[in-house]
Amino acid sequence: MPDDKTPTLGQGLQTPTILIGNPAAPAFYPSVIRLVMSTFDISFFMGQLCLDALGNPEIREIGRIYFSPQHAKSLALLLPAKIAEYEAQFGPIPDQSLMPQAQEALLSGDRPKKARGKASAKTT
Repeated sequence: MPDDKTPTLGQGLQTPTILIGNPAAPAFYPSVIRLVMSTFDISFFMGQLCLDALGNPEIREIGRIYFSPQHAKSLALLLPAKIAEYEAQFGPIPDQSLMPQAQEALLSGDRPKKARGKASAKTT
């Protein structure tokens, strides 16, 4: 708990400056995002839809972000305004549908699989 000398945003502390461009900050482009929640957090599992060595579609996890429920709600309130701002400037965002297999994997509730090594051919 902060003491009386620790300023908070409501007690005169200025909004912090956001520094963008840290070369050590990870940057990636997910083609798939899956949300998982628990009592204490909401997790964004991010992945890329790609093909394995046999040509089968798979989603490879590339990152995770964990939010408190409060931060997730703040994001949910901010996102519609940012999307509306984007569409006002660039036009409507078309709806995109995933490959049926990828969409089914996302909706099934299965935990994302860990990255695999070499793929092996199935024998019957």
